[in-house]
Amino acid sequence: MENHIIDTQTNKQTSRRRFVRIPQKHKILIQTCDSIGTIIGHFTQQAVTLDYSQGGMRILIDREIPSDSLLRFDFGNDFVVPQLQGIAEICWHKQVKDTPQSIEVGLAFKDHFSQAVLAIQIDH
Repeated sequence: MENHIIDTQTNKQTSRRRFVRIPQKHKILIQTCDSIGTIIGHFTQQAVTLDYSQGGMRILIDREIPSDSLLRFDFGNDFVVPQLQGIAEICWHKQVKDTPQSIEVGLAFKDHFSQAVLAIQIDH
């Protein structure tokens, strides 16, 4: 279900999504990092994307990410931009009802490179 808001200028209901989402599954490695992408801490997890956009991605993992963490993500060769790396922050997370050991996480890209590269790829 998509969230909607009321545009105060036109008084019409609009979608809160700013970017088109691409529903594709890709393996991705995530690790806790600092603001320039240097790996810090001991959190490393293989995850899978549920969808992605120019602004971020939704992933599925099987263990909780330390709160307030920045994450470095590394895609493999099968992604639309092979071996794309970048930095993301956690926007939200929730337990998956059907599989309680799985956690769905919304990530927002923090680096402009990932946003720019994916914007070009999604437009084509």
